[in-house]
Amino acid sequence: MASPGPGRPALDVPAGYRVGDWTVTGLIGSGGWGSVYAARGPAGRGAALKFLGVAGLAPGLRASVDELVRREVRFSLAARHPHLVRTYAALTVADRDRPDLDGSVVLVMDRARCSVQDVLAAAAPRTGVPGAARVLRGAAEGLAHLHAAGWVHGDLKPANVLLGPHGEVWLGDFGL
Repeated sequence: MASPGPGRPALDVPAGYRVGDWTVTGLIGSGGWGSVYAARGPAGRGAALKFLGVAGLAPGLRASVDELVRREVRFSLAARHPHLVRTYAALTVADRDRPDLDGSVVLVMDRARCSVQDVLAAAAPRTGVPGAARVLRGAAEGLAHLHAAGWVHGDLKPANVLLGPHGEVWLGDFGL
């Protein structure tokens, strides 16, 4: 999949777009494999929807992506660790009017407030980051839990250490 241009999400999903019970409310971020959007669901519950584009993938690669998604969802549902972002479901977009989205896999996940990368970018140069020890401890505990379960985080970086709305520390994006 080609990387998006500057300022463009990998998959452009408009506010108001519906997937299952979820309605997209805005873009959170984008990477090489897909885009993450804020969403509202049943009873106004907030979530993050990670859209993984699969258009144009060879059948073998598509099967590999599908298996990786199934494993991540299975692991996330079984892990139940306070320092791992929870993935609740995987949905598939069926929208022939949007060939760029048709067939995309959508992961429904906990919605973070921000990432450690966001905090570092906003911090003044050469200043400490409040709560850094707590964040590092949470990330290390989440990583230890992953390793004990036989998983390796495929993409550990500040952008994938997430801070929840109530100060939670979550590892996210396990290499997808």
